[in-house]
Amino acid sequence: MKNVDPSLVGFDISRLTRLTSSMKKYIDDGKIAGLNVLVSRDGKIAYHENFGYSNIEDGSRIRTDTIFPIFSMTKPITVVAVMMLFEEGKFLLTDPISAYLPEFQDMRVVTDNSSDHPDFIDANRSITIKDLLTHTSGLSYGFYPDSYVDQKYREFDVFNENETLEEGVKKIAIQPLVTQPGEAWRYSYSNEVLAYLIEMFSDKPFDEFLASRIFQPLGMVDTGFYLPTEKLKNLASFYIASEENGFVEAGEEDVGEYSKRPTLTYGGTGLVSTISDFHRFSLMLLNRGRLEDECLLSRKSVSLITCNHLAKSHLPLEVGIHGTLIGMGFGFGVGVIVDANQCGFLASNGSYGWGGGDTTLFWINPEESLIAIIMPNTFCDSYPDFYWKFLTLVHQAIVD
Repeated sequence: MKNVDPSLVGFDISRLTRLTSSMKKYIDDGKIAGLNVLVSRDGKIAYHENFGYSNIEDGSRIRTDTIFPIFSMTKPITVVAVMMLFEEGKFLLTDPISAYLPEFQDMRVVTDNSSDHPDFIDANRSITIKDLLTHTSGLSYGFYPDSYVDQKYREFDVFNENETLEEGVKKIAIQPLVTQPGEAWRYSYSNEVLAYLIEMFSDKPFDEFLASRIFQPLGMVDTGFYLPTEKLKNLASFYIASEENGFVEAGEEDVGEYSKRPTLTYGGTGLVSTISDFHRFSLMLLNRGRLEDECLLSRKSVSLITCNHLAKSHLPLEVGIHGTLIGMGFGFGVGVIVDANQCGFLASNGSYGWGGGDTTLFWINPEESLIAIIMPNTFCDSYPDFYWKFLTLVHQAIVD
């Protein structure tokens, strides 16, 4: 990747050094082992720096071609795949998913999700595809504490790595819903149901659809659910920061195993990528569906993805891994700033993005024609503050 002089795209070079100093401090303080940072404006890369170690044990450094697990940054890619099929007339966003997945007919809803023995009522309508896209389906994610539904997910081991998407969907469909469909926002396995619908509508395995319809056209050459042998050397080791023991390498149960095709290709997590690959995906969104000669989506679909679909009663968002998100609504697979004055960090209304459980983050600010991406290789217990400080440091450097 080739950088331009930051001043040519409106950045103050001296102010960008604040970003460098801050990222280096996370390394020096032992909070993050290594990370990759990229900032672009008007499609031109103004800042790209590598910090720290890809592998502490052998001393290898983070490089431009370092590959990272991106966890929930998988979700916006799944959403783009859904919208591509929507544009082909395969379904309507208002379609009930029970029309395609009869397992979801006659769903029940818990009356008190905090009770160990709740009562149940009938769902007042079917879950729609749009409900899945906006995480208002009534499904959950299995990690919420003091939740009857999440406990059932754990008991039934829904969407475990040894089962297929079809098996996981059938298992989750027999569980009750946390809320009535469309009633509230809750982070959930909605993307896994979407991934299975992609397989049904496209007649292709989910990972093959992503590879042939998104990654290859966009030139995302290092993105996928697994890596060929020759690229495994570029995969960053992943760490958990511990005050007592320093950096402890995370096991496969935390980050996955990427040397072979997995049985379950999650719609909400599981992809690996490089910062340059994800920049290309982000450029496609910023360019409203186009990148160079490729047109993946119409600008109208990108507008649907990146606008807020939640009512005021759904806000603020309570996300298990991201904390409470003030001033932010939700589009299709991305958080969307609806009131920048309430956020607590520098932002613009209409900017959007999403992070992963490994502290990765991508952010797009259409008003500033800005993309900011950060990819660490450490579970950082100080985020989401880490995210918002990063975005503030990026935005404060814009002077023109």
